[in-house]
Amino acid sequence: PTGMQEELARPVIEVVEFPSGKITHEMFAFGSEIAVVPVEGNSRGLSPMKSLAKEALIQKIREWIGVESQIQILSDASANIYVPSNMISTLVGRGGENIRQLQDDLGGIALSVKSLDEMPEGMDSPRSRYRGDKQDSRSKAGRAWENPSRGSKGRGRNSKKGRR
Repeated sequence: PTGMQEELARPVIEVVEFPSGKITHEMFAFGSEIAVVPVEGNSRGLSPMKSLAKEALIQKIREWIGVESQIQILSDASANIYVPSNMISTLVGRGGENIRQLQDDLGGIALSVKSLDEMPEGMDSPRSRYRGDKQDSRSKAGRAWENPSRGSKGRGRNSKKGRR
């Protein structure tokens, strides 16, 4: 096992090919799951454990506050979360209770929440899944309170109301 130093959040078991000594897989506990991840084929430069942690964080934040976020993994024990500035207080929670619970769920990773405006230039901005949804835009088109460009029923017609 590696990762047993006190500054790391969890130990990682490396599966090594015997004759060559090449690491083929990493095994670790992530929350209540045990993950076995192949080491090869990761194109982003993150270790398999870090990429799994990043995806789990993005998914959990999407479930909690309903917005896309971007995660920057700094080390095995810390990460930055970038969310829209109006959602920072929602994610942190009253007295920091939400972020503390999120840290505990993820095995003690230290998380800091920042605005998308503070995100480093090299990182991709989070994508919105719902931006180009045609069905959603069609359903909102008939509702005046959600589409201010369309007027109310009486506007633009010759209504009988108010005539004598």
